[in-house]
Amino acid sequence: MGGRTGYRRPTCFNLLSAAFGVVVKFNPVGGAIALSTDSRFGFVSSSSNLSSGNERTAMDELDRLVQQPQYYCLKADVEYGRKRAQELDHDPFRVAEALSVLAHNRELADLVRTAQCGGLRAWLIAEFMRRHQLQTISERQELAAYQNVFGVRLRWRFGGACSRPFDHTFYFRFCDRAKGYLLATHPYDPNREEWMDFGSKHGAHIEFAEDFPSWWAPWVPSVLIICTKGQMNLESASSLSPTVRVVREIGRLDE
Repeated sequence: MGGRTGYRRPTCFNLLSAAFGVVVKFNPVGGAIALSTDSRFGFVSSSSNLSSGNERTAMDELDRLVQQPQYYCLKADVEYGRKRAQELDHDPFRVAEALSVLAHNRELADLVRTAQCGGLRAWLIAEFMRRHQLQTISERQELAAYQNVFGVRLRWRFGGACSRPFDHTFYFRFCDRAKGYLLATHPYDPNREEWMDFGSKHGAHIEFAEDFPSWWAPWVPSVLIICTKGQMNLESASSLSPTVRVVREIGRLDE
């Protein structure tokens, strides 16, 4: 038994793992418990080999993106996106520029161009997630994500559709569950003052990204705006007892 690898963690640790976004691994030798995170891609990893674990986690995240329609990467050529990003030194602005050029390349067949554009977009999303330590969420969690950030419960989800002031909105969850959710939206020619007023009204933090490009239509250009909980909302959430926080997390996992 001492030589087994990939030992399945006992069920008593599942609640901790689900509630706080960490991998809890039980080592049968000595009964040690290990908590591990992925330092390269910001996602949880249980591998002792960080370099191979980081690469595997990144590919896993790309695989998840192309399986979820709300991230618009269903027909993405992930391998093309990964290799092209490597050629461009993993610079998101250079990758976004390559996406702009590729989108207007009429010499390629439509299916090929769509797949390759999707691959570049998927890489950009995965890189954005790595930098902010995010996870994907399901479509049915989008209403909860919006309420978490803006304190307002919508009657229906608008997804990637234009719903002023939002346009082409992507929803994520922080790996650190206490931080809640993040919305990344890509409006065209947004009014900065209008956005700041909107954030102030709803107690949300609004950031016009300067260190990362829009991955929706950088050739227009669209602008990447990041929406997260404001400080007052964060302090309110942190004031909850650990028991209440865990109960809420369990409820969200069931959504």
